[in-house]
Amino acid sequence: VINAQPSNVTVCEGNSAIYSVTATGVVSYQWQLNSVNVGTNTNSYNIPVVSLSQNGSSISCILTGQCGSTTTIIATLTVQTSPAITTQPLNTTACVGSSATFTVAATGTNISYQWQSSTAGCAGPWTDIPGAPNSASYTVSGITLANDNTGYQCVITGTCTPAVTTNCALLTV
Repeated sequence: VINAQPSNVTVCEGNSAIYSVTATGVVSYQWQLNSVNVGTNTNSYNIPVVSLSQNGSSISCILTGQCGSTTTIIATLTVQTSPAITTQPLNTTACVGSSATFTVAATGTNISYQWQSSTAGCAGPWTDIPGAPNSASYTVSGITLANDNTGYQCVITGTCTPAVTTNCALLTV
């Protein structure tokens, strides 16, 4: 008799995923990952290092007792990813009174963007831009000579760590 079924597991890539079942009258356990026998003859199954290729995998366990076998429900593995930058923002030259847009492309689970600027160019120190949108793009409007040699970068965070920071993109006026 199955008392507790295995549950769906959501983990960040590189972490472990543990499934378990609680049952009475069990003589043997046979875990299956995508219908292929895996694991040992215990009431739990551990995937020590989860890879992105395992996202969506199904896990179940065949329980055998003196009166026959039964199979648990299928539990699903969801693999989340850390932020990764695929396209860096580029240096931009703009005229006084115009605008300039900096854009980053990134992947990851539930990512968010915090744009920062440095009036000392790419040397820093960096300051979060108040009111900057949680967006892959940031536009500087109404450019003045004071914007010359300002550096822009974006810190990208997500469900999984670590956060990543873009290269500096320099605004030349």
